[in-house]
Amino acid sequence: MRLICTFLILVVYEIEQNVLVPGMNKLKITDLINFQYIFNLTSSLTVEICAGFLYLH
Repeated sequence: MRLICTFLILVVYEIEQNVLVPGMNKLKITDLINFQYIFNLTSSLTVEICAGFLYLH
């Protein structure tokens, strides 16, 4: 479970680095703000779920 959580967090981080940064030029500012908000929400949820799993196991 710990490995899966670490992997998920790494994947989320990689997506942020590789997709958001190069894509900033193409996206409109409003799209970027909305996407960043959704992304922050999902990544914080991922971290919270993982922390919960680690705490329980």
